[in-house]
Amino acid sequence: MHRIDSSGYGAGNVFKSSPAPATVVSVAWLNAIQEEIAKVIEHITGGNTALVKADNTQLLTAIRKIAVPAAPTLAMPGRSFNPDGTIEMWATASCAANTSTAINLPFAFPNACFFALGNGGNASSGQQDNGPFVSAWSTTQVTVYNAIDSAVTVNVWAKGY
Repeated sequence: MHRIDSSGYGAGNVFKSSPAPATVVSVAWLNAIQEEIAKVIEHITGGNTALVKADNTQLLTAIRKIAVPAAPTLAMPGRSFNPDGTIEMWATASCAANTSTAINLPFAFPNACFFALGNGGNASSGQQDNGPFVSAWSTTQVTVYNAIDSAVTVNVWAKGY
């Protein structure tokens, strides 16, 4: 973003109407403002909202998600927006025995997933194999390896921005 810098701008790069000539609003400045606003809408919605010409509430809706985060849904899968700009997501899946399973997150993180964990498996202390564990993550999914000799349900939680 940048302050107006086209012909006729005032001290401190502000608009002026007098003395003449008045500030000329440049195409470059309007495009910069448009893209700044569009990025807020697209980022807060995780890139899952198309800009709609007839909807003049999209910026307000995005700002409200930051300022007053909605209570997270406890349904599976789910997500929550945090005041610090991070996003938490959770999902569940059945993981086959002795294999890796990619569990899709409910939405893509706009930038990166920086942490993921999972739980599930058998709570028996006599279990000979390792329980399921997170082996990798990306902006769209968490990969879990299940070394147990039977299928298990695994819940994953991921945090990103």
